[in-house]
Amino acid sequence: MTGKRVLCLSSSMGLGHVTRDVAVVQELRKRVPDVQVVWLTAPPNTVFLQEAGEVLHPASGSMWSQSDVAERLAQPGFRYDSRRAYEQVQALQMRNAEVLAKVLVEGRPDLVFGDEAMEVLFLLLKYPRLKQWPLVMLTDALLPAAADVGTIRQYVESLQTFKRAGVFDPYAMLYVGTEEDVPDRSMGEGLPGFRTFFHEHFRAVGYILPFDGAALRREGKARLKSRLGYSPDGKLIVASIGGTGIGRELLERVDHAASELTAVTEGKLEIVLVSGPRPSPESLHVTSKNVAVRGYVPRLYEHFAAADFAVVEGGLTSAVELAAVGTPFVYVPLSGHVEQELEVAPRLERLEIGRRMSFEELTPQNLATAYQDALKSPHTARGVNLPVNGVDVTAEELLKFL
Repeated sequence: MTGKRVLCLSSSMGLGHVTRDVAVVQELRKRVPDVQVVWLTAPPNTVFLQEAGEVLHPASGSMWSQSDVAERLAQPGFRYDSRRAYEQVQALQMRNAEVLAKVLVEGRPDLVFGDEAMEVLFLLLKYPRLKQWPLVMLTDALLPAAADVGTIRQYVESLQTFKRAGVFDPYAMLYVGTEEDVPDRSMGEGLPGFRTFFHEHFRAVGYILPFDGAALRREGKARLKSRLGYSPDGKLIVASIGGTGIGRELLERVDHAASELTAVTEGKLEIVLVSGPRPSPESLHVTSKNVAVRGYVPRLYEHFAAADFAVVEGGLTSAVELAAVGTPFVYVPLSGHVEQELEVAPRLERLEIGRRMSFEELTPQNLATAYQDALKSPHTARGVNLPVNGVDVTAEELLKFL
């Protein structure tokens, strides 16, 4: 197994995908210390990977970013057009597939590991003979982002065709979560049920975390606050929007609620707005004195663990991290975002993780009430009950193909 080469492809829609992918790769290295891993991806992933000390393929500079598309299509009022985004992202992924083709021909990897990297599917559709390597795909969403019946039918039929033709072989398609997270209903008229489709194509691996939630809970919030530079005796609220600039309005709304949040806090309150790699902290309109704005924060999960309360967008990764460290939070699905509204939110509601609010509901009064409720009621760390062994399971799957 000496010197095996793995090419990693990670969706550039936010940072949730690449965060879990790096955790898996680090676990794989424990099993195969001399494995050679190279990443082919686009911003904002490149920022995270460079900070993590990972090796970027030079062709990453030619890859188009899905986050750019998302930000262009963001609408005032925390709204989003998934249909237009899906069409534009598809066109982008087809261009990225041409870059990927050259990398595969020149690099000849021993394994390709893709996290919602649809570039691989477009590539195999056009150049099936390029499939000279095992393929492991990872996803937390069974629906295409557009979610209309025609798009779903095309996606389902493509996977079925590939499977019958053996184009993927050898391959594995892994699902982040459990079978219970898969909706028990039809995918649409003339289409199979979600669970039938899941059993035909996927294996559930549990949730993937890049840290030990129990260890952070044992350290305790006071010690974590002190270690991270916060007041150990005060309260801390962290608001984060992930890896794209879409959530700017969400952060600014938390700033608008600072007076109400302070009024229901006994003692000192610190509020931290994490804008991520973008937008820049300077571009946010923040007026409250006890609100600090930070850009990209490595190991953000430590700050989640230190916080007494959090406000996040409706992505899965942040929600599971907060649940794992036992921090109560509000999540706000982006209106019109298919995955956040139709897949992630129902999953979090079933698991009783977090408190859902729409952007319209996120008033200073409502946010202060949610925060106050969290302080009054002792919060049980529901993350303990989640299967968070996804790093080990996914690394073992990769190992099988090496």
